[in-house]
Parts: sequence; C-alpha cells; structure tokens
Amino acid sequence: MITLFLILSLKLSAQQVLFNPADTWFFGAEAGLNTIASFSQDEGNASMQFGLVSEYYFAKQWSIIGRLKYFKTGVSFATRDDYARFDGAVISIPLSMKWEFKIYKNLRLNIKAGASLNMEAKSDYNYPATIDTDFSKTYWNFNEGMGLNYFVSKNMAVYIDIEGFVLGGYKGHDNFFYLPIDHYTDNVFYNVGFKYSFKE
Repeated sequence: MITLFLILSLKLSAQQVLFNPADTWFFGAEAGLNTIASFSQDEGNASMQFGLVSEYYFAKQWSIIGRLKYFKTGVSFATRDDYARFDGAVISIPLSMKWEFKIYKNLRLNIKAGASLNMEAKSDYNYPATIDTDFSKTYWNFNEGMGLNYFVSKNMAVYIDIEGFVLGGYKGHDNFFYLPIDHYTDNVFYNVGFKYSFKE
C-alpha cells in the first residue's frame, strides 16, 4: 500500500490541485499494522487494524476527523507471584483535530491529536487468582500522530500516518515495589488510507 501511495504521488505530481479544502467533507477508509505496545513479556504483538473515516475541513489547514476502528489490544506484566496477560479486541471511536501544511504541490504534512471512546469486543484474562479482573469494558484514551496527505484531485486524497493510542483501559498493577506500577492498554498504528469528497 505504501508503494502504491508513492507511485500515485510521483505519477500525479505534475498536476496542480492547489485549492482551499475549507468547508469540505471527506469520507473514506484506512487499514494497516497494529503494534500492541503494552505487551512487556516478548509476546507476539503485531496484527492488522482497519476503520472507516469521516473528515471535515473547517479551515484551509484545519480539520476534525472522526473514525470507527477495530483493533486488537492487550497488556502483560510480571507480578510477585506469577504472570498476568490480557488479550482484547476493541471497537473504537477516535475524534481528532488535525493541522496540515503544504510541503510540495499537493503533498501535505500533518499532525493530529484527540481522544477515543473504546468498547471491548473481546476480553480474555490470564491473571493469577490474586488479581481482580473486574475492569470496565468501556474506556477513553488519548491518540496523537503525524503523517502525509496527498491530494490526487479536489475530491480525492490518499495518506499514510503513524499514531499512538495511549493510556487506555486500566488492567491492573504489579506488586514488586512499594509504589505499584499501573498498566494500561497502549497501541501504535501505521495507517494507509483513502478519502473522497462528493462536493462538486
């Protein structure tokens, strides 16, 4: 997918689509690699993630992005007596503010930040009996990222980005120290996406 993005960028670089996207809705989809950063015991932590995208430009360089995503998550940590591991899957609704600026012709760099409402679709705990697993299946986390956006035309764009979903659901703490360390679900996404506007 990244190769396709670069080919499109090179092939269409001669086109001038310099325009103001303010007051324009884009709709699309994205997919890519998901890395579970909150696994700490050398577990396999790579999987695919995907989602639907809706983005509204309220100014030339500013937009609000709402998404519906599905991805796997998890937590693992050692305790004084044993090993604890949580494996989950999440339906997430991230809402982010994005600022972008032109690098060259139709290619723009962007940064974004926001918050996500997450609902667990899968919650498997492999915890020692001494740890309570009565954790909420609905929780918020923060997300932030940066990427490249290429306007193929006024109505179509492709993009790549990297983003982190951090400080997610609380999943317990270890008890090695006088001050226990809390553990939360953390994920890193590598996205490739496509978006389209129906505005004439």
